[in-house]
Amino acid sequence: MNILIVTHSFPPHPGGIERVAYEQAKGLAGQGHGVCVVTSNRDNVLPEEGMESFHVTRVPCFNPLWGFGPAYIFFHPRLPYILAEKTRWADVVLAHGHPYLSSFLAARAARKAGKPFFLVQHNTFIEYPFPLNWLERLNDWLVGRYSLSAAKKVVCVSKATETYVKTVCPAARTVVLYNGVDLQKFAPAKDKATVRKTLGIPLDKFVVFTVRTLSFKNGIDFLLGAARQLKDREDLLFLVAGNGPDKAKILAAASGLPNFRVLGFVSDEQLPAHYQAADLFVLPSRSGEGFPLAVLEALSSGLPVIATDAGGQREIIQNEVNGFLVKPDVQAIVEKARLLQADRPLLSRLSLNARKCIEGKLDWLHHIQQMIEMVNG
Repeated sequence: MNILIVTHSFPPHPGGIERVAYEQAKGLAGQGHGVCVVTSNRDNVLPEEGMESFHVTRVPCFNPLWGFGPAYIFFHPRLPYILAEKTRWADVVLAHGHPYLSSFLAARAARKAGKPFFLVQHNTFIEYPFPLNWLERLNDWLVGRYSLSAAKKVVCVSKATETYVKTVCPAARTVVLYNGVDLQKFAPAKDKATVRKTLGIPLDKFVVFTVRTLSFKNGIDFLLGAARQLKDREDLLFLVAGNGPDKAKILAAASGLPNFRVLGFVSDEQLPAHYQAADLFVLPSRSGEGFPLAVLEALSSGLPVIATDAGGQREIIQNEVNGFLVKPDVQAIVEKARLLQADRPLLSRLSLNARKCIEGKLDWLHHIQQMIEMVNG
């Protein structure tokens, strides 16, 4: 079977949708299927590229809203012609994200060619400040609803995502398929002290880690507020990995905080070690989360997770079992971080449970097998 994957963004550009699209392309190709990815050329890499066992076509683009947070990409006018050509080759078209022009055009190309179209929906509604929130709702109706209604199946990464999809398009034919994680790559540290020495992280600190795109919806300002409240605790350190449109603002706000460190971009090769070096993971998002890969990677690495109750994370995080769900505010994060720092037996129990709740359930191989069954069905 030949599968065309269409996504607005793809590695080497970082991000959750990018990672899921990559894992699906790799996994489907690994099962013997022909796979071609059509995506944007956000990072000025080769326009035509062979990656492992699949092919990638990258189309020139620009993102006029980057400085405001949304990753809404406009493509070169050649995109519809490229999609038409690739769709003739494909047996199945699989697009990522209902609000994107790339998915809209992929749905149209599949309809014209008479090919089955599937859509993977990742996020719930993102509560941007006005007027971006109104533009988001307008785009849901003008662009997103067409893609959702055209799909033979809308693959929702969580029940929370499915609920959002139904508010946009009640007639959408939905199925829930959770994201996966690489259990070998993201594993608990055998020697945390050695990992910390390698990364230059102090051995005597309680390390609270997060990896996020540095944008409004991801709530890094909540972590900044927590760091301010706890700035007199010399034994605690907040580490933030990631880049994004709000990086300069976050660096400026963190300039006087000795317990808050912005690492910037951390490569996929280095990321597992940063999880291993930490004691606790925090997901401080305001809204828009579907089923966050960072939470799965943290749990797989044996880290308890404090997550704001802002999406599909409520479907994996259990209070006092593998972490805590909290309101999206500073004080809630401070209270639970203090609790886990003080109560080491509780921290150890949650760490053991973190890995157990992932094993045998949420790996990428299982995800790909379910995806193939759905497409064949």
